[in-house]
Amino acid sequence: AITGKEAARVSILITGGTGIIGSCVAVELAKEGHRPLLYDRRLDRTFLGDVQDQVEVIQGDVLDLDQLVRIIRAQQVRTIIHLAAVIIPEAQADPYKGFQVNAGGTVTVLEAARIEGCRRVIYTSSRSVYGPVAGEHGHPTYRPLPEEHPKAPRSVYGVTKLAGELMAREFSQRYGLQVICLRFPALYGPGRLARHGEVALHSRLIEGAMAGVEVVVPRGAEQRDDLLYVRDAARAVALAAGAEGITSFDFNVGSETMVTLRELVAILEGLYPKARLRVGPGLDPVGLGYIQYCRYDCARARKELGYRPQYSLDAGVRDYVETMARLGLQPLAELSAGGGAAGPALGAGGS
Repeated sequence: AITGKEAARVSILITGGTGIIGSCVAVELAKEGHRPLLYDRRLDRTFLGDVQDQVEVIQGDVLDLDQLVRIIRAQQVRTIIHLAAVIIPEAQADPYKGFQVNAGGTVTVLEAARIEGCRRVIYTSSRSVYGPVAGEHGHPTYRPLPEEHPKAPRSVYGVTKLAGELMAREFSQRYGLQVICLRFPALYGPGRLARHGEVALHSRLIEGAMAGVEVVVPRGAEQRDDLLYVRDAARAVALAAGAEGITSFDFNVGSETMVTLRELVAILEGLYPKARLRVGPGLDPVGLGYIQYCRYDCARARKELGYRPQYSLDAGVRDYVETMARLGLQPLAELSAGGGAAGPALGAGGS
């Protein structure tokens, strides 16, 4: 058994821990002196960088309650960060699998935490739970969207994330398990094109510029959106894991600003003068068919978690490029190139 200071250092379990957000969270926690356990179906350490020796990776299925309970018990886990999920296009293509993994996996994690008396579960959700955003919170005014905004998801992914939120709240109220729900807007960062190619529009542009291939986005140059760099998302998760005196259940975590694809292209053309990037005019670049683009009100996260976004769009793009170089990763030209919409990104963003 692990005891004393060592127990405190290894008491955090991350499901989906080798994913894009999970790897960034692991890096954040390792910097703080933790030795997180990464629980994932894949044993891919690509995005862990120089903290390889400061984490432990365990292969497993988020639906395997018995294995989760055994690991939590053996490693004396006190906090679970639940990131594992089927992404948007896969959930939309197979609603049964999407609901089973996203909603069912969340309940499995909550039950394992309840059985073993864990201190806290961090659940990562998405703006997909809000569905269409209209009126003063939508285009063109974009008044910051609060956590209390009505939830009316339009995608399978959004439904599964909202179901997870509702069950997390039920476990919290029924069993006293502390759950912190973090809702992310659209995300970008190294690895999203490789792992989430169909919905990684911003990464298509960034890696297309890096590779020198032509990227055409037919529409959306004027669309404003809350775009969060993955390291800011990871920092919010790490803050939620260690925060004290939490009184709220759900938190919007955004960039506290809005940007356009036109601004992104301008930054990339400054870095890569030979970049061949074209974005057509108008709104809705990812082809949602309705307006979900919005700006989050992050006052609650600022007050209770101490969250402050650290990366402007320019800083995020530069860190993206530097991280790719540091990890020895080449831009995925074949996924970046070509025209057409970004794919059926029903509720783009989220964990």
